Amino acid sequence: MSLKKSAVGPIREGLFDDSLIKKTYNNDHEFIKKVIASFLQRITRNKIDEIAAAAKEGDVELLTLRAHSLKDAAATVGAIERSKIACEIERASEAGDLQSARSLLPELEHTFIATIESISRLYPPDES
Repeated sequence: MSLKKSAVGPIREGLFDDSLIKKTYNNDHEFIKKVIASFLQRITRNKIDEIAAAAKEGDVELLTLRAHSLKDAAATVGAIERSKIACEIERASEAGDLQSARSLLPELEHTFIATIESISRLYPPDES
């Protein structure tokens, strides 16, 4: 496994894989940038906080819903690690295993920051 430095320390390669989104949108770079910008706007710090709050409150239904939503959104743009962690949280929540779901929150937090950095390196935000 290859590591790179980031603002939050070493990060794993493979946090972001744009091959799927390139294939899905016929390698239309401008459209892909719009899809990614939309993803980055929708999947904000608030979404991670909502997952953490649902886990803390023991709201299995909301936790499952929020984790599922994040899993799908992340997979759509190629945020592979983020999607995998959200999937693990979703599965743990569905099984009623809040302890396991909660134990994944620090990794979700780290991956949140590192994924944004990884995406921004390949698709820098427009300076509009």
